[in-house]
Amino acid sequence: MPYEWVESEVFMTYRGIEIYHIYKNDFTDSGVRDCWYSLNSAGSDNDPHGENGTFDHRELSTPPCGGDGIPWVIKSAIDRGEPQQLLGEMWFDDLEPTQEENEE
Repeated sequence: MPYEWVESEVFMTYRGIEIYHIYKNDFTDSGVRDCWYSLNSAGSDNDPHGENGTFDHRELSTPPCGGDGIPWVIKSAIDRGEPQQLLGEMWFDDLEPTQEENEE
């Protein structure tokens, strides 16, 4: 049976950056990875951390407290510019301001 490529589902969007799910063995029927995400819809289960926009949220430095789990870890990392440092190919010059930055 032939396979058809489908764009990965968006896990979350923050400050204009879309974070996509990574699927086990790149098959949507196999379900999403619990810890791996991508900064683009073509991220693959075969991509190591830091390549092709793919990252393991456990590799991001986590602030000491707070938040709503994985989305909070990723949001905090984006605010610190961490994905840009880890994934040198990805640049966040056009980040949308946070609510706090808008209030200033």
